[in-house]
Amino acid sequence: MQVQHIGHAEQPGQPGDLELAIRAAGAGQVDVHHIEPAHGPEPDHPQQETAQIERRQCDMAGAAGGAEAHVQAAAALPASDWDIEVLEMHHKHKVDAPSGTALLLGEAAAEGRGIDLASHSVRSRDGHTGARPTGTIGFATLRGGSVIGEHSVILAGEGELVTLSHSAGDRTIFARGALRAALWAPDKKPGHYSMLDVLGLSR
Repeated sequence: MQVQHIGHAEQPGQPGDLELAIRAAGAGQVDVHHIEPAHGPEPDHPQQETAQIERRQCDMAGAAGGAEAHVQAAAALPASDWDIEVLEMHHKHKVDAPSGTALLLGEAAAEGRGIDLASHSVRSRDGHTGARPTGTIGFATLRGGSVIGEHSVILAGEGELVTLSHSAGDRTIFARGALRAALWAPDKKPGHYSMLDVLGLSR
């Protein structure tokens, strides 16, 4: 289902909740604004049921669950001594960068550090860049071949390197993640959820 058609997914007057899972890799704030009207009653239909919307940057349970480890690692290893880089590789046909999963992992690292990712991320380096600013979170993007998805978060210290990685070897993991979210949603209150909610890891 395309985002622009979500508003028509449930017509006014039809009973029942709308359960909707949206894989949001590459989606920006404009897409969220398109989604918002789906979970409040329309002014002309105050009794209309509302929607449970599960907006996911990542369908992979392993990668989403691993984000919690990134929060803890980033919190435990101080920015003054440890630099964080997020590395991702996908097939040559992928059109957005960084991937939604890479951003999810970056957000997890930023949360662990207690900082805002948008103001601390470095998305590209070219030419004479100068020294790496302390406390930033770097992103590196690779594209080629038929790679389904490779993600690593690297914490680099003096004489030490900690790498947390996830590798997608089968595209069915995306379907399994979506199915898990769909089976989890029916008894939940209307609202926005993520895969962390599905896994019981949300805070």
